[in-house]
Amino acid sequence: MHPSFGHQHATYKLAGILQEAGNKIYYIGENKYFKNLPPEFNRQYISPHIFSFAEYKTTSVWQNMKSAFEGKRKHRYSDLNRQIIKQYDELTEKIKPDVILLDHHYVQKAVLYYKYHVPIISVQTAQASEMDVNVPPFRSSHIPDQSLCSKFYVRYLWYSYIALNPQAKN
Repeated sequence: MHPSFGHQHATYKLAGILQEAGNKIYYIGENKYFKNLPPEFNRQYISPHIFSFAEYKTTSVWQNMKSAFEGKRKHRYSDLNRQIIKQYDELTEKIKPDVILLDHHYVQKAVLYYKYHVPIISVQTAQASEMDVNVPPFRSSHIPDQSLCSKFYVRYLWYSYIALNPQAKN
């Protein structure tokens, strides 16, 4: 999960359900975010900062991209990235996961995990910020399907949500 307490806490219910179904749960990331992690879940420290361009150092997208390209050009992060990838490889070999859940902030890591031939699921731990005709607003209880009626209903739910929450347009 993204290194933030809110992102971690948002996954505990799902992790508990998966664990009750017989799965062993591992949280991978920074130690400081493990202090509130329920004791029944395993912890494994590995730096989540593998793709430097994805870590927001400033609010300027252009500045972040410039830093990423400069770092790539100078190979500033190549040794560190190789070490981190090796840690992921070793852990994956050790625990042999059936599925990998990634916070949507780290969906770019799916490229890294692809070589393990394990299903990868992106988990969005925050409210969706963009309207999608296949995904209803966060507070909706509607479970969409591929029918035209469902798509129209999802669109209706989004427009209703936006009408009642004008700040949601941004």
